[in-house]
Amino acid sequence: DSLIAKEKYPDALAIIDTADISSDLKLDYKGQILLRQGKPRESIYFFNQAIAFVEYSKAIPNRAKAYVALKLFDSAIIDYKKIAYFNFDFYRPLAEVYETMELKDSALKYYKLFLKEYPDSNSVKIKIEHLENGG
Repeated sequence: DSLIAKEKYPDALAIIDTADISSDLKLDYKGQILLRQGKPRESIYFFNQAIAFVEYSKAIPNRAKAYVALKLFDSAIIDYKKIAYFNFDFYRPLAEVYETMELKDSALKYYKLFLKEYPDSNSVKIKIEHLENGG
């Protein structure tokens, strides 16, 4: 993770290939690297492969990010909803996709669901206020 964050992709790939981790994680990391390199379409291939190994893989929200980068918002929504069912942290990116699509009511719904779990989130409170006041 730290090598990817530092954009040391060749080093990260060398470790990924030799690491004693599951195949789905290796594929997910490869997809993350491609996504960070600005290759969302190519990254989806690896995310799909990871998801084929583990149905509720951590690759799902990563694939959703790739879909957003490609402006395939409906596909991103499907992925975020699937993972939000188990982890309400993903209500926020789901709301952000709806907001990008200018679907205010849906964005508000998911921001409010997120705020219900994280009542101290000032940034989400501001987003809700902005949307409710015509934003």
